[in-house]
Amino acid sequence: MMMACPPKQGAALGPAVPVLPAMAAPMYAWSHGASPDEAVALLAQGLAWDEGLSGAAATLALDLTAGQSIDHPQVRWAAYRSGWPHPVQDVVVQEVSNGEVPARPAGLEGAAAVGVARARGSAGDVWVWATSTPTVDLESFAREQVLGARFEAQAVGGGELAYRLASPSGEITEGPTLLDEQGEWLLELGTGSGAAVVPLYVDMLTPADAPYPWVHETPADTATASEQALTVLDEYRAEFDVSVLEPDPLLDKAAAPGRAAGAAGGGGRPPEERLGKLGMGGHVAELACTGPSVPSCLDQLYWSVDHRGELVHPDLQYVGLATSIGPGGVSLVIDLAQE
Repeated sequence: MMMACPPKQGAALGPAVPVLPAMAAPMYAWSHGASPDEAVALLAQGLAWDEGLSGAAATLALDLTAGQSIDHPQVRWAAYRSGWPHPVQDVVVQEVSNGEVPARPAGLEGAAAVGVARARGSAGDVWVWATSTPTVDLESFAREQVLGARFEAQAVGGGELAYRLASPSGEITEGPTLLDEQGEWLLELGTGSGAAVVPLYVDMLTPADAPYPWVHETPADTATASEQALTVLDEYRAEFDVSVLEPDPLLDKAAAPGRAAGAAGGGGRPPEERLGKLGMGGHVAELACTGPSVPSCLDQLYWSVDHRGELVHPDLQYVGLATSIGPGGVSLVIDLAQE
């Protein structure tokens, strides 16, 4: 998803200081325009520059000038905060001397939406370019909602729009929904692999930061991966005032066949059957993910309408983990059970 271009010298702008677009916005919107930064506007001329997506690019550029690295969860959160409701496909990073303008990356001309911003650090300027292809054309709507409001997502022009919502407790509804629970809701826009998922904050402010620690590297071994996974899972549950998970050796054993079935393309026994043989009755769940790091892997589950409710369900108090590390990064199988 992300690539870095080598520095390229260009026209000097002298002491011109970057002008950043807004990095936080109260509305999700798709709005083409022009950058407030003269150098950016000139280089992005002719592209579908979007203010919200550019706000996300500005957040990432500032993080990079501060010496931080960026990954997919960080890109996703920056887009949420800046009001861009669609998945971000590619991010290109360019590092140049202060005031220098790099060559424009290739392949941006056909992008439906482009975000670009530059930030200045002690070691030079960082330019970040982000591209996105919205799968649904939405009317703008507020990220923060009033408790008891009836929420309805609308397509531009009144066209048909499929969407689902998951309440903070995990209840899933389709179409217009009464926001009757305080907390962070998930809104899934569209269907299939192209669906976009964004948070709605009901009777609360948008958090300043995403709810997990940044760990960008693939863990060195499976023990480290399991330790990091437990930390991130408990971070998630703390956001919902739910008790931490208690590791269970029996659930670890139950999760291992799930990992093997996934590696073989599925076909294993259902988790309810496997957990039942271990004496685990009632509410159980099994989730799986793969990503370059543990937070990147779990990020996919956390921002899923179908899986969020299981991760933070108060009845699910025991956890088992099976981890593996391969060319694709870290893979996790998570088995959850109630007392």
